[in-house]
Formats: sequence, C-alpha cells, structure tokens
Amino acid sequence: MTRKRDLMRGQRIAKERTQAAIVHITQDDYGYWMMSLETADGQLHLMMSLLEDVEDPVGHAYNPDELDLPADTMFLVSEDVKPIQLHHPDWHVPEPRRAAKPYYVVEGGVRTDG
Repeated sequence: MTRKRDLMRGQRIAKERTQAAIVHITQDDYGYWMMSLETADGQLHLMMSLLEDVEDPVGHAYNPDELDLPADTMFLVSEDVKPIQLHHPDWHVPEPRRAAKPYYVVEGGVRTDG
C-alpha cells in the first residue's frame, strides 16, 4: 500500500510541476535559502531547503527545465535580508512559503522588475 501511495504522490507532484504557477525563492527563519512551488490552485510545496548560497536556486530561475518546469514559469526571488545562522541547533525543515518582499521576478529565463 505504501509503495502505491508513494507512486501516486510522485505522479501528483510531477503533474503539479507541469502546471506550475509560481516558484518562490526566499530565506527561512535561519537565513538559509529555500524554494517553494505554488501550484495554480494556490497550494505550496517545498522543493529545496538548507541552501547556503542564493545562486543555487536562482540558477534554476534562468533554466527552469533543469527542474522539469515549464519554460515560462515565473520565479519570485526575495532579496538577501537575513544572515545565515550556520548549524543552528534549532534549524528544522521549513514549511513552504511565498517569497518575502522585496523580491524580483524572473520569467521565461529573463529578470524583470517585480
């Protein structure tokens, strides 16, 4: 039963990626970078977390096909506002979240004013 449920979850996430509305790149409470997928129905799904350098997720904004996302996916990228608290003992996997303002927009692999 677990294997079937995992397969169905994987199929659902794959479908959501092909129907992506927005990808949010922002910082968690400890300054690490994270990426969340917002689907057309407004639900958020954590894609990546515990990234020390914003260039890791931002590179995907210019090449969404690396994440199996449509080429016209919109990325909202928060400005760097929090210093990273490396190896903080209270760090935990964050809940997905939207990009914090101020942010800029990358759409179709091109940065635009947000």
